[in-house]
Amino acid sequence: MEDNDTVLESIRASLEAETRDEVPEDFNAYESSGGNFDDAYAMGVEHGRAELAAELLGDYFKTES
Repeated sequence: MEDNDTVLESIRASLEAETRDEVPEDFNAYESSGGNFDDAYAMGVEHGRAELAAELLGDYFKTES
């Protein structure tokens, strides 16, 4: 089992690899992906990973992201 430092570093690396742009209220993934729903899905997955990493760093590990 991995220790907390290893997990923390993995989460930090994940957060650094993803962009965390603010999502406008009227955001349309279909339009942003040029109509390609596979790309829209991938964009959502990337955004979700970044948000989870930030949440874990901020809440669980009590560090600054």
